[in-house]
Amino acid sequence: MNSRLSTTTANLLIVIHLIILYYWIFSWEQLTTVPGLIIWLGSIAGGFVCHRFGKQTGKLPAGRLQLVKVTTLLTSILALLSLLIEFAVRSMP
Repeated sequence: MNSRLSTTTANLLIVIHLIILYYWIFSWEQLTTVPGLIIWLGSIAGGFVCHRFGKQTGKLPAGRLQLVKVTTLLTSILALLSLLIEFAVRSMP
C-alpha cells in the first residue's frame, strides 16, 4: 500500500469517526440500526488496522497516525457508553 493510499484511508476513517460522533449526539437512533452498527464496528476495526499498519510501515505521518488513534478510541468509547446506557435503560422497571 503506497503512502497516498494510506493517507486517503486514514482521512476517510477520521471523517467516518466524526460522522459517527455527530449521529451519536444528534440522531442516535440511526446508529442502532443494522447498517449503522456495521459501519460503527467496521470503522473501529478499520481504525485499529490502519493505526497498526501505519505504525509498522511508517507510511503515515505521525500527526495523522495520532489522529486515527484518537478518533478510533473516541468511537470505541462511544460504543461502550452506548452499551452502558442501553443496559441502564433496560434494567429500569
